[in-house]
Amino acid sequence: MLGDRNMDSLQGKTLIRKSGEEVLADTALAAADIVCYYFSAHWCPPCRMFTPVLAEFYSELKSSNKNIEVIFVSSDRTVQEMMQYMKEDHGDWIAVPFSDPLVHARWCLPCRRFTQLLAEFYNELKWRTEPFEVIFVSLDSNDEEMINYMRESHADWLSISVDRKDNLCDILRDWFGVEGIPALIILRRNGYVITMEGAMDIQVRGIEAFYSWLDGSGITLSPQTVSSLTFDDDDDRFSPF
Repeated sequence: MLGDRNMDSLQGKTLIRKSGEEVLADTALAAADIVCYYFSAHWCPPCRMFTPVLAEFYSELKSSNKNIEVIFVSSDRTVQEMMQYMKEDHGDWIAVPFSDPLVHARWCLPCRRFTQLLAEFYNELKWRTEPFEVIFVSLDSNDEEMINYMRESHADWLSISVDRKDNLCDILRDWFGVEGIPALIILRRNGYVITMEGAMDIQVRGIEAFYSWLDGSGITLSPQTVSSLTFDDDDDRFSPF
Protein backbone atom coordinates (compact mmCIF):
# COMPACT_ATOMS: atom_id res chain seq x y z
CA MET A 1 0.00 0.00 0.00
CA LEU A 2 1.04 3.61 -0.52
CA GLY A 3 1.23 4.58 3.11
CA ASP A 4 2.99 7.94 2.98
CA ARG A 5 0.62 10.91 3.01
CA ASN A 6 2.42 12.42 0.01
CA MET A 7 1.36 9.39 -2.03
CA ASP A 8 -2.26 9.33 -0.89
CA SER A 9 -3.42 10.99 -4.10
CA LEU A 10 -2.33 7.88 -6.05
CA GLN A 11 -3.96 5.20 -3.91
CA GLY A 12 -6.21 3.02 -6.02
CA LYS A 13 -5.47 4.97 -9.20
CA THR A 14 -4.69 3.54 -12.61
CA LEU A 15 -1.56 4.92 -14.26
CA ILE A 16 -0.35 4.46 -17.84
CA ARG A 17 2.86 3.79 -19.74
CA LYS A 18 3.80 5.39 -23.05
CA SER A 19 2.67 2.20 -24.80
CA GLY A 20 -0.84 2.86 -23.47
CA GLU A 21 -0.62 -0.06 -21.03
CA GLU A 22 -2.52 0.56 -17.80
CA VAL A 23 -1.05 -0.33 -14.40
CA LEU A 24 -2.28 0.11 -10.83
CA ALA A 25 -0.26 2.67 -8.89
CA ASP A 26 -0.05 0.38 -5.86
CA THR A 27 1.48 -2.37 -8.01
CA ALA A 28 3.82 -0.14 -10.02
CA LEU A 29 5.24 1.53 -6.91
CA ALA A 30 5.26 -1.43 -4.52
CA ALA A 31 9.04 -1.97 -4.75
CA ALA A 32 10.09 1.65 -5.28
CA ASP A 33 12.46 3.14 -2.71
CA ILE A 34 12.60 6.46 -4.59
CA VAL A 35 9.61 7.97 -6.41
CA CYS A 36 10.05 11.03 -8.63
CA TYR A 37 7.13 13.20 -9.69
CA TYR A 38 8.06 14.70 -13.06
CA PHE A 39 6.05 17.80 -14.03
CA SER A 40 6.73 18.59 -17.67
CA ALA A 41 5.19 19.46 -21.05
CA HIS A 42 6.05 19.04 -24.71
CA TRP A 43 5.49 22.74 -25.44
CA CYS A 44 8.21 23.71 -22.91
CA PRO A 45 11.70 23.75 -24.59
CA PRO A 46 13.67 23.34 -21.32
CA CYS A 47 11.47 20.32 -20.53
CA ARG A 48 12.22 18.75 -23.92
CA MET A 49 15.94 19.30 -23.31
CA PHE A 50 15.88 17.73 -19.85
CA THR A 51 13.57 14.78 -20.55
CA PRO A 52 16.12 12.73 -22.59
CA VAL A 53 18.66 13.31 -19.80
CA LEU A 54 16.18 12.01 -17.25
CA ALA A 55 15.32 9.06 -19.52
CA GLU A 56 19.00 8.07 -19.75
CA PHE A 57 19.41 8.47 -15.98
CA TYR A 58 16.30 6.34 -15.37
CA SER A 59 17.36 3.60 -17.79
CA GLU A 60 20.84 3.37 -16.25
CA LEU A 61 19.42 3.01 -12.75
CA LYS A 62 16.88 0.42 -13.87
CA SER A 63 19.60 -1.61 -15.60
CA SER A 64 21.47 -1.56 -12.27
CA ASN A 65 18.36 -2.92 -10.52
CA LYS A 66 17.81 0.26 -8.53
CA ASN A 67 14.33 0.65 -7.06
CA ILE A 68 13.36 4.00 -8.55
CA GLU A 69 10.22 5.06 -10.35
CA VAL A 70 9.23 8.21 -12.22
CA ILE A 71 5.63 9.43 -12.41
CA PHE A 72 4.99 11.90 -15.21
CA VAL A 73 2.38 14.56 -14.44
CA SER A 74 1.68 16.28 -17.73
CA SER A 75 1.21 20.00 -18.28
CA ASP A 76 0.43 19.41 -21.96
CA ARG A 77 -2.67 20.95 -23.44
CA THR A 78 -4.19 17.78 -24.91
CA VAL A 79 -3.95 14.04 -24.35
CA GLN A 80 -2.56 13.70 -27.89
CA GLU A 81 0.32 16.07 -27.10
CA MET A 82 1.03 14.22 -23.86
CA MET A 83 1.17 10.77 -25.48
CA GLN A 84 3.26 12.01 -28.41
CA TYR A 85 5.72 13.59 -25.97
CA MET A 86 5.97 10.34 -23.99
CA LYS A 87 6.53 8.20 -27.09
CA GLU A 88 9.18 10.54 -28.51
CA ASP A 89 11.29 11.44 -25.48
CA HIS A 90 10.34 9.65 -22.27
CA GLY A 91 11.74 6.64 -20.48
CA ASP A 92 9.59 3.58 -19.80
CA TRP A 93 8.11 5.11 -16.69
CA ILE A 94 4.50 5.65 -15.70
CA ALA A 95 2.23 8.65 -16.00
CA VAL A 96 -0.95 10.03 -14.51
CA PRO A 97 -3.66 9.82 -17.20
CA PHE A 98 -4.46 13.15 -18.81
CA SER A 99 -8.09 12.90 -17.71
CA ASP A 100 -7.15 12.53 -14.04
CA PRO A 101 -8.01 15.55 -11.83
CA LEU A 102 -4.45 15.42 -10.43
CA VAL A 103 -3.15 16.66 -13.79
CA HIS A 104 -5.49 19.62 -13.98
CA ALA A 105 -5.35 20.50 -10.29
CA ARG A 106 -1.58 20.93 -10.55
CA TRP A 107 -1.51 22.73 -13.90
CA CYS A 108 1.12 25.44 -13.50
CA LEU A 109 0.92 26.27 -9.81
CA PRO A 110 3.54 29.06 -10.21
CA CYS A 111 1.16 30.67 -12.73
CA ARG A 112 -1.71 30.60 -10.28
CA ARG A 113 0.43 32.14 -7.55
CA PHE A 114 1.78 34.88 -9.79
CA THR A 115 -1.63 35.61 -11.32
CA GLN A 116 -2.95 36.60 -7.90
CA LEU A 117 0.02 38.92 -7.43
CA LEU A 118 -0.43 40.40 -10.90
CA ALA A 119 -4.14 40.96 -10.24
CA GLU A 120 -3.31 42.97 -7.10
CA PHE A 121 -0.68 44.93 -9.06
CA TYR A 122 -3.16 45.59 -11.89
CA ASN A 123 -5.99 46.67 -9.58
CA GLU A 124 -3.69 49.04 -7.70
CA LEU A 125 -2.59 50.71 -10.94
CA LYS A 126 -6.19 50.97 -12.14
CA TRP A 127 -7.13 52.59 -8.82
CA ARG A 128 -4.30 55.08 -9.41
CA THR A 129 -5.66 55.61 -12.98
CA GLU A 130 -2.26 54.74 -14.44
CA PRO A 131 -1.99 53.92 -18.19
CA PHE A 132 -1.51 50.17 -17.90
CA GLU A 133 -3.21 47.16 -19.50
CA VAL A 134 -2.70 43.39 -19.48
CA ILE A 135 -3.45 41.01 -22.37
CA PHE A 136 -3.60 37.38 -21.28
CA VAL A 137 -2.03 34.92 -23.76
CA SER A 138 -3.28 31.55 -22.59
CA LEU A 139 -1.71 28.10 -22.86
CA ASP A 140 -4.98 26.45 -21.84
CA SER A 141 -6.52 23.83 -24.12
CA ASN A 142 -9.58 25.84 -25.11
CA ASP A 143 -11.56 28.98 -24.36
CA GLU A 144 -13.70 27.23 -21.76
CA GLU A 145 -10.65 26.31 -19.64
CA MET A 146 -9.19 29.77 -20.14
CA ILE A 147 -12.36 31.57 -19.09
CA ASN A 148 -12.77 29.36 -16.01
CA TYR A 149 -9.19 30.21 -14.99
CA MET A 150 -9.82 33.91 -15.60
CA ARG A 151 -12.99 33.89 -13.51
CA GLU A 152 -11.18 32.15 -10.65
CA SER A 153 -8.00 34.20 -10.43
CA HIS A 154 -7.69 37.03 -12.94
CA ALA A 155 -8.37 40.74 -12.79
CA ASP A 156 -10.62 42.46 -15.33
CA TRP A 157 -8.01 42.55 -18.08
CA LEU A 158 -8.10 41.45 -21.72
CA SER A 159 -7.36 38.07 -23.30
CA ILE A 160 -6.80 36.44 -26.68
CA SER A 161 -9.10 33.59 -27.65
CA VAL A 162 -7.37 30.19 -27.63
CA ASP A 163 -9.82 28.96 -30.26
CA ARG A 164 -8.79 31.51 -32.91
CA LYS A 165 -8.12 29.86 -36.25
CA ASP A 166 -4.93 31.86 -36.77
CA ASN A 167 -3.32 30.39 -33.58
CA LEU A 168 -2.31 33.86 -32.40
CA CYS A 169 -1.46 32.62 -28.89
CA ASP A 170 1.09 30.17 -30.30
CA ILE A 171 2.46 32.78 -32.70
CA LEU A 172 3.07 35.26 -29.88
CA ARG A 173 4.63 32.63 -27.63
CA ASP A 174 7.03 31.57 -30.39
CA TRP A 175 7.82 35.13 -31.44
CA PHE A 176 8.80 36.24 -27.96
CA GLY A 177 10.65 32.98 -27.30
CA VAL A 178 8.60 32.13 -24.20
CA GLU A 179 10.15 28.94 -22.81
CA GLY A 180 8.51 28.86 -19.41
CA ILE A 181 5.54 30.28 -17.57
CA PRO A 182 4.52 32.50 -15.93
CA ALA A 183 6.00 35.06 -18.31
CA LEU A 184 5.14 38.76 -18.39
CA ILE A 185 6.47 40.82 -21.30
CA ILE A 186 6.22 44.58 -20.96
CA LEU A 187 5.69 46.69 -24.09
CA ARG A 188 5.04 50.30 -24.93
CA ARG A 189 1.80 51.18 -26.71
CA ASN A 190 3.64 51.15 -30.07
CA GLY A 191 4.87 47.59 -29.48
CA TYR A 192 8.44 48.27 -28.40
CA VAL A 193 9.75 45.87 -25.78
CA ILE A 194 10.66 47.38 -22.40
CA THR A 195 11.49 44.13 -20.59
CA MET A 196 11.01 40.40 -20.94
CA GLU A 197 11.21 40.00 -17.14
CA GLY A 198 8.02 41.70 -15.99
CA ALA A 199 7.11 38.88 -13.62
CA MET A 200 10.44 39.11 -11.82
CA ASP A 201 10.22 42.91 -11.71
CA ILE A 202 6.84 42.79 -9.97
CA GLN A 203 7.97 40.17 -7.47
CA VAL A 204 11.11 42.16 -6.60
CA ARG A 205 9.97 45.79 -6.91
CA GLY A 206 6.23 45.62 -6.40
CA ILE A 207 4.29 48.64 -7.64
CA GLU A 208 7.54 50.54 -8.29
CA ALA A 209 8.19 48.20 -11.22
CA PHE A 210 5.57 50.09 -13.23
CA TYR A 211 7.33 53.43 -12.75
CA SER A 212 10.70 51.92 -13.66
CA TRP A 213 9.13 50.71 -16.92
CA LEU A 214 7.83 54.21 -17.63
CA ASP A 215 11.24 55.85 -17.19
CA GLY A 216 13.07 53.03 -18.97
CA SER A 217 15.20 51.84 -16.06
CA GLY A 218 15.89 48.17 -15.52
CA ILE A 219 15.41 47.05 -19.13
CA THR A 220 16.35 43.37 -19.38
CA LEU A 221 16.49 41.84 -22.83
CA SER A 222 18.31 38.52 -23.17
CA PRO A 223 20.89 38.18 -25.99
CA GLN A 224 18.66 35.57 -27.64
CA THR A 225 15.73 37.98 -27.58
CA VAL A 226 17.76 40.89 -28.89
CA SER A 227 18.98 38.84 -31.84
CA SER A 228 15.42 37.87 -32.76
CA LEU A 229 13.89 41.34 -32.67
CA THR A 230 13.98 44.07 -35.32
CA PHE A 231 15.89 47.27 -34.58
CA ASP A 232 14.39 50.52 -35.77
CA ASP A 233 16.99 53.22 -36.45
CA ASP A 234 14.45 55.89 -35.54
CA ASP A 235 13.98 54.59 -32.00
CA ASP A 236 16.11 53.16 -29.21
CA ARG A 237 13.89 50.16 -28.54
CA PHE A 238 13.46 46.81 -30.22
CA SER A 239 10.17 46.01 -31.92
CA PRO A 240 8.58 42.61 -32.50
CA PHE A 241 6.04 44.14 -34.88
